Amino acid sequence: MFLRATSVLLLFIIHSVSVASPLGLEKEGATYYLGIEFAEAKRWERAELLSFDENASYSSFGARCPQRLGNDGAIQGEERCLFLNIAVPNQVTADAPVLVWFHGGGFTGGSGNDWVDRSKRFTDSGIIFISPNYRLGLLGNIDSPEFSGGFSLTDMQAALRWTQRNIGVLGGNLNNVTIGGESAGGMAVQMLLASPDSQGLFARAISQSGYGTWPMAKLGELASTEVIGYLGGTPQANMPAEQLVNAVTGFLVPYYGDEFLPLTPAAAFKEGKQQLVPLVIGANSYDGSVFPAAGLTPESVFALLGEAAMPIFQRYLEDFGSQEIAFTMMFGELRYALSGWEMAESHANTNLPTYHYYFDYLPIVLQSNLPGAPHGIELPLLMDYDGGWPKPDGGDPIGNELSEAWIKFIIAGELPDVGRQFELTERTIGLHHIGDLNEVAKHAERMRMLRSALNRN
Repeated sequence: MFLRATSVLLLFIIHSVSVASPLGLEKEGATYYLGIEFAEAKRWERAELLSFDENASYSSFGARCPQRLGNDGAIQGEERCLFLNIAVPNQVTADAPVLVWFHGGGFTGGSGNDWVDRSKRFTDSGIIFISPNYRLGLLGNIDSPEFSGGFSLTDMQAALRWTQRNIGVLGGNLNNVTIGGESAGGMAVQMLLASPDSQGLFARAISQSGYGTWPMAKLGELASTEVIGYLGGTPQANMPAEQLVNAVTGFLVPYYGDEFLPLTPAAAFKEGKQQLVPLVIGANSYDGSVFPAAGLTPESVFALLGEAAMPIFQRYLEDFGSQEIAFTMMFGELRYALSGWEMAESHANTNLPTYHYYFDYLPIVLQSNLPGAPHGIELPLLMDYDGGWPKPDGGDPIGNELSEAWIKFIIAGELPDVGRQFELTERTIGLHHIGDLNEVAKHAERMRMLRSALNRN
């Protein structure tokens, strides 16, 4: 089982609602409403909600937010990009649970358009699936003498407010909304939990491979220097979007320090200032596989560990042999797994249901090529889409188990007893481990070393 902080009594109140019929696309047991513009925003200003036309047709995607796409790195997207997509089970009438899924992409890429077609497992279980866009790169997160703000975060909050205002029209229960996401989407979930402005917008949360304990720049301090460095000067309101997109290579870590995110997610959790909702949080064993795309240097990663860096790296060499694999494993556990450990521990202190996982499963066809579960590999297993490898008839058994667990959490806020739980006796936290049972003890020891080096024991 997962770490279980407490038990809860769930009371379901059943009532009827009138359901309107906007026009969408029907397929595979669900109706898809595409390209709903939920808000509008001028550059570097907060989004303003738009009304929902319940009689309109929603049959094509809206624009994605400006980003580099494809092997040639061509800029695609439009600044008018605050659209969301919804998949509604055909049999829903009222009080359906809702999952709002925030895409990954390092806060420089991705779109809600990429995920709504992967929602079948959720809609087959009676869950309404929503996938919003949010502004990316310097258009979404900027700090300079003239322009400042984390607009990605407030775009997400606008999507959640739109959901609260309108999802009842499509049969959704506004009191049973779960937020979820992976990578930048997992970080988005952690930021939403840490934001005081998120109060009442969701009932539970799933954060997959977020990085809320990773260093973040504070608005008005390091952030402005970083942005000016990206652009070679102070940003201007009339700069072409392409120039702003091209200024950032690799990933962008959002800023904190305004009224919407006054503390980093790690600090908010440690101080008990996060949103008080049930939480699933964790990481993959080889999340560090994403390092080449992150825009970081090995030196910057070693610097975080100070004098302990080389002894810790030596431990990774002992466990993994290859210097390249040892480094990427160390980076992944420092950036992603540590977030799961520390934030789960802090959240468990609230006595709310808190489930901490470590995903270390690989389909058998990949086991000879990879040292662990790479960044994002759980997604095609969770959502049962093509991940580039053959699947057995009936789906991957671990993927099926993972989906069932997440679905139960979305519907009722609890997880079934799946996988194997290990009690880490030096702390109160538990660890749900999915994969190779021989790896969990080594992983736990490495996490203790990282926390000791960072003075966070």
